[in-house]
Amino acid sequence: MGSVWEFIWPLILSTGLIALNEMGDKSQFLAMAFAARMKLSKVLIGITLAVFALNAIAVAVGALLASVPGWRSTVQFLASLLFLVFGLWTLKGENEESNNEVVKKKRSYGDVAVVFASFFLSEMGDKTQLVTISLAASYPKVPVAILIGTSLGMLIADGIGIFLGAVANRRLPENALKIISAALFIFFGLFGVWQSLVDVFKLGQVQSVIITVLAGIITVTAGVFIFKKSLTAEEKK
Repeated sequence: MGSVWEFIWPLILSTGLIALNEMGDKSQFLAMAFAARMKLSKVLIGITLAVFALNAIAVAVGALLASVPGWRSTVQFLASLLFLVFGLWTLKGENEESNNEVVKKKRSYGDVAVVFASFFLSEMGDKTQLVTISLAASYPKVPVAILIGTSLGMLIADGIGIFLGAVANRRLPENALKIISAALFIFFGLFGVWQSLVDVFKLGQVQSVIITVLAGIITVTAGVFIFKKSLTAEEKK
């Protein structure tokens, strides 16, 4: 019984801690944004793969990664830029070729890859992964329990985001969903850019704010252009 409890307790503890840490986190909002724009099956596959990959890294080599100076900030900067790209991509209209079955299949894999990359980079070095590293260090005899528990915790929290996104998908107009989803990506992207300018590039607060504002203006301007172009393409159909 003792050996079973040694496995069950870390499993319960890690599930609860990670679920609480993920509540209100950016990944939950990203899950909501993806679920409002994609099929739930694609979102679930992408998130699940990313969650297990992230937690496997945290459990197996988390301590080693944490000892490498600057790795967390560098990944955060790359993720921020990727979020800006995803925000613009969200505003893009459907391709006319989407009726073709081959194109549909390729796009299906592409959507899963986008979800996977987004979650993987956004959570790499995040507080959730650091909690996972701490749990793995505290319970070194049961790494499988920590892997399963932390993954379940993330999936529970992100599952709530997916549910809310699916509800929004049924209740809100498609163009409103595009704008809301893009706004979420761009917000987190710009916030990450500002953090990286301060932490990675060691710029002052004023300089960082100015550059972030300029990046925001460029991104929003590009987004408006892409959105208007997609509306024009839809009107011509």
